[in-house]
Amino acid sequence: MDTNAHFSGLERCASIWACPVCSAVIRAERATDIQSAVEKWQTDENHLVFVTLTMRHKRTDKLAVTLNAALKAWSKVTSGRAWVNFKNQFGVQGFVRAVEVTLGENGWHPHIHALLFTNKPMTADDQEALSSALFDRWVKYVTSLGGGIPSKLRGIDVRPATKDGKVVAQYLSKVQEKNLKPDQGIGKEMARFDFKTGRGLSMTPFELLDGSDNDENFIIMKLWNEYVAATKGRRAITWSQGLRDLVA
Repeated sequence: MDTNAHFSGLERCASIWACPVCSAVIRAERATDIQSAVEKWQTDENHLVFVTLTMRHKRTDKLAVTLNAALKAWSKVTSGRAWVNFKNQFGVQGFVRAVEVTLGENGWHPHIHALLFTNKPMTADDQEALSSALFDRWVKYVTSLGGGIPSKLRGIDVRPATKDGKVVAQYLSKVQEKNLKPDQGIGKEMARFDFKTGRGLSMTPFELLDGSDNDENFIIMKLWNEYVAATKGRRAITWSQGLRDLVA
């Protein structure tokens, strides 16, 4: 008797946010894409800067509001004459943007990670100037869209990447990797949110579904449904126009 068995004709939901199976597949592909671009870019003696942007939030804030504020604020930050001047000043040729969502004592915490592809080295003075310029625009737009006022201490983190495509130090976010080594490439730092766990009292959305008891099930399902509804149709990872062609 033939004991081999397999599935065929299966369809995937293709949800990068809410499906543990599809998320892993999609994010693995995105991580490979980003890492390939990083390696090609740095082979040509170019540079990378890793940026994290956050905002203040509280337990009563709805994720749909704060996530919308984060995504639209980044879109506004990276448009217009001011952005053109910013790119010229710091040699920014393009970026990859990723958004992550965690849940902590103060509620939902959406935050932006951006990898800037530059053709100029980043001195300490440049790093400070870039951070200040980005932060001012981030505060302006994120607050106008309903987000909490970011603090200068925690609202922005700017770190150049090393020549081997790795972040110089742990970036400012309330997640840590459970299945990745600390020196993994920046492609996985950007894309493999499915490999991360919460830090301290913070947790990722997938961790919401782990090990709950009956008394917590209603609250957990309410939070999970809020997360699924707020992220539906949102793009988790985007490339700036023309960057793919530039690193092809």
